[in-house]
Amino acid sequence: MVAFKLKKDASEEAIQRLMDSCNTMREIPIVKDIRAHRDLGLDPERNHDMMFLVKFDSIEDYKAYSTHPVHMDIMRTILLPILEPEVAINQLITKCLSMKDSIPVVKDLQVHRDLGLDPERNQNIMLLVSLDDVEDYVKYASNLEHLSVVENFIRPATVPGSRSAMQFKW
Repeated sequence: MVAFKLKKDASEEAIQRLMDSCNTMREIPIVKDIRAHRDLGLDPERNHDMMFLVKFDSIEDYKAYSTHPVHMDIMRTILLPILEPEVAINQLITKCLSMKDSIPVVKDLQVHRDLGLDPERNQNIMLLVSLDDVEDYVKYASNLEHLSVVENFIRPATVPGSRSAMQFKW
């Protein structure tokens, strides 16, 4: 189960596209069942706006689904544009942190949020990834999980030209 808080100005058309995306994801063979439900709106300040219930046969199927191209495309093109920004940032952070356990060459991984003291000049989030050597960096940089996180979470949340990166020896 995953629940979403949508932007207040999300159009009914955009919300319906998200609901309809269930039919597309239902075609992914490892998805045994998927249902989308909208909140009744009885407590909009506390409740999420929508939830998806997805059934799999195994944890491996869930992991495959989480990076499946159809699922990622729906997240990037349909969900993220109408997702409440704080929720999108939290999902980005969660997905980045998941790389610590899913990419073997990663020795440590930290995500830090800016304190907001100079918002005009500072980045909002910093991802600090510790690796043993240059060879591990090359493996990390080309790892499919890492590339998926960049393409589906980091890039959509980044203003073009604002990403900065560096590799250094500690």
